[in-house]
Amino acid sequence: MSTKNKHIVRRIYEEVWNERKLDVVDELISPSHALHDPNVSGSQIGPDAYKQQVARFTTAFPDLHFAIEDIFSEKDKLVVSWMISGTHKGEYEGIPPTDKKISVDGITINYLANGKILDSYVSWDALGLMRQLGHAPPLGKTIVAGGSHGLKANTISTDGVIVVYLSGAILFREASASLRMFVKDLLNKSRHIVLDLGEVTHIDSGGLGSLVALYVSARRSGGNIKFANLGTHANEVVRITKLVTVFEVFDKTEDAIASFKRAATAS
Repeated sequence: MSTKNKHIVRRIYEEVWNERKLDVVDELISPSHALHDPNVSGSQIGPDAYKQQVARFTTAFPDLHFAIEDIFSEKDKLVVSWMISGTHKGEYEGIPPTDKKISVDGITINYLANGKILDSYVSWDALGLMRQLGHAPPLGKTIVAGGSHGLKANTISTDGVIVVYLSGAILFREASASLRMFVKDLLNKSRHIVLDLGEVTHIDSGGLGSLVALYVSARRSGGNIKFANLGTHANEVVRITKLVTVFEVFDKTEDAIASFKRAATAS
């Protein structure tokens, strides 16, 4: 079953997205399929809605290409870490063609049954895409953003693990972009990062995309980011998007730190 499901999902990326064979969607996508993407508005139910998304992106980026970075499965769930690349040749989100090259990371959690994909939960770096097109706020030099929803971070280092205590909101704007820069700088100092989200009041789709992008970057470079002490809102967002099945989430920050120590001892 695992091998069959992987083949089905690979066909979605290779045949539908990369080869533009939209008729294959009807073969692989369930009539009741729901696409859960916080960056997409309106109803996303069924094969036709999926085809519309393919058309939307391939019109804006005619040379769009999906590359599967990693893929793993458990029972009826299949998780794909991917990267898209392309050139902005058509209108996207009201932005006229810029001719700019783009590359964006993302994760999709698929649920399959009877040879078809039933549901897809997508999280990707929408903010990063907008920034590459020149339509997002400039990168900040600090993790502190102004306003009532400002994002702040304090860090400590213990036994080679850097813990980042975040407070405020992780939103689709400078704070989210600054967070990515801030944590990526930390990854140059340690491959073991814990993000404590206990004081995070809100995470929007752009902020969630930034967390996903950081997680993917860390794993790709041989490191890991673990999440701990999720507040009510952060916990709800991570569970609704099914990222709780991808991220390592701990109730207590101390437990996340200890997990790095156990892994080091085991190796």
